[in-house]
Amino acid sequence: MYVPITVVLELEWVLRSRYGFSPKAIADAMEKLAMLENAVVGEQAAVVAAARKIRQGWDFADALHHALAAGCDDFATFDTHLARRAGRDGATAPPVIAI
Repeated sequence: MYVPITVVLELEWVLRSRYGFSPKAIADAMEKLAMLENAVVGEQAAVVAAARKIRQGWDFADALHHALAAGCDDFATFDTHLARRAGRDGATAPPVIAI
């Protein structure tokens, strides 16, 4: 079974907004989904990286977009809150810059 990245993004939204799952529970679910043997999750490495960032206080969508930008020089965003949060960790790669 193939699970597109758009479905993963929608799943997080449903778990959070409709069912009230905590960030930790969502991170656990995303990691488990990404590791299922009978499913191929689109952008699996990015899903796992985003799950880790949820545990650091990131929003899942922001974390997923950032993880998908791996290898880029910068990650530009209009979200100044995201840029500040990411800037607290000097190891965030690519660096998040507010525009």
